[in-house]
Amino acid sequence: MSGGPDPAELAAVLATRASEPVLAVPGGGASLDLLDALQDLDREVRTVHHEATAAIAAGVAHRLYGRGPGVAVGIKGPGLANLVPGLGLATLEGRPVLAVVEAHPPGSTAVHKRMDHAALASGVAKGIGAAADADAVAAGVDLALAERPGAVVLELAPGAAPQPTRTAPAATGPGPVRPAGPDAAALAAARRPVVVAGTAALRAGWGEALAAASVPVATSAAAKGLVDERRPPAAGVVTGAGGPRSPEAALLAEADLVVAVGLDPRELLAPLDGPPVVAVDPHATPAAEVLGALRTDGWDLDVVHGRVTALRDALVAAHPFLPAAVLATVADHLPESRLVVDTGDHCTVAEHVWLAGHRTAFLGAGASRWMGTGLPTALGAAMYDRALVTVAAVGDGGIGGTFGELTLAVEAELPLLVLVLDDGGFASIRGRAVARGHRTAPLEHPPRGWARAAEALGLDAVEVTTTAALADAVDAWRGHPLLVHCRHDPAAYLAMTEGLR
Repeated sequence: MSGGPDPAELAAVLATRASEPVLAVPGGGASLDLLDALQDLDREVRTVHHEATAAIAAGVAHRLYGRGPGVAVGIKGPGLANLVPGLGLATLEGRPVLAVVEAHPPGSTAVHKRMDHAALASGVAKGIGAAADADAVAAGVDLALAERPGAVVLELAPGAAPQPTRTAPAATGPGPVRPAGPDAAALAAARRPVVVAGTAALRAGWGEALAAASVPVATSAAAKGLVDERRPPAAGVVTGAGGPRSPEAALLAEADLVVAVGLDPRELLAPLDGPPVVAVDPHATPAAEVLGALRTDGWDLDVVHGRVTALRDALVAAHPFLPAAVLATVADHLPESRLVVDTGDHCTVAEHVWLAGHRTAFLGAGASRWMGTGLPTALGAAMYDRALVTVAAVGDGGIGGTFGELTLAVEAELPLLVLVLDDGGFASIRGRAVARGHRTAPLEHPPRGWARAAEALGLDAVEVTTTAALADAVDAWRGHPLLVHCRHDPAAYLAMTEGLR
């Protein structure tokens, strides 16, 4: 790698500051040298089929336990272009990722694979700069981790300036409200305050204090698990678009103040409609200062939490074999597991049915609502944390794009259970088409053999149509990656989210 950055020097920073494994679709130049240098330091490197998978999976490391950012490595031009969806997900979800890509040196007239890296990165990353030396890589790590976390692109470009540079504001969009301090008068005056916490509260370590609060605590979908949802004061998930059956509808109707702790507007489907909102920066204000100022005698926390469990029970009982019953069955038979979802009607149900007991028990695309990201996210969760079984609940509409990545689960013997929730089409969009009197044929597809395809990749696989058969498959599972293809009634599937959103 003549004239370029020293791969051993860069690898040393990544080995110290970033999470492993490093995920890559490498080229034959500087990226290959970097991966070899990482292996010299006994750091795990794994190749994937597509760069977007590398970036999506890499974002999970910090979200789980606050470790350093994940690293995704690729080539110049098309490599970065393929990384873009994963980097966009990371930035929208607030997950730090370092994308290290080969690049042409400044002043080069070469046109092979030349693309405008800065333009590609400007809409999806917090910054882009050159990985010219150890300090530049460390600065890139710092930028990725800085609140609000997100993706940073570092170029392996000989002769480039080392300092990472912030991209255009479009890269991150409007950020969370960060006031100098809470409105003490508003906090003290509220008779029925509720806390709605976002991912910044999770990153700031407010979980323990919120779990002991004497007022209802709801979270955004992206922060689900910040408090133990199986007991008070947990008040469910707030999206800003909750329907009349959702716990948030009653909660916000009864509250006279919302204390939004670390809640980024991007974590809501719509602005909160109802009581006034006081925004709190959890990084700048101690939890005790805020919670200690709130009146605590206006709520019966058992009643508030009872709405959460009552809705779960109702969804599970509504039909013998819809996603609610499937997820409840898995939770009963694998109580120490985490659920990963992306978006769709099954995810709307999952947010209410899967009661997360801790911050690592649920991962989704709560801020981005990005279909097709569930499987790569689950692969990352299973790689970075093998202590829990990872359950990926994916729709038949979103699994196809990354299905081949399941070879990674087989090769790494990941503790991964994949549930393909199949209603024969794109249910959430099909429902809108029906409501508008549109044709639904483009949103439907013939039966597909996901179980057979999974077996061909080396997974154990089974197709089921009842919860009893599902329970048998889970009970017989011995840890080798397993795919369970669940075939659901399309009409019942289409109706299962009525009143939730």
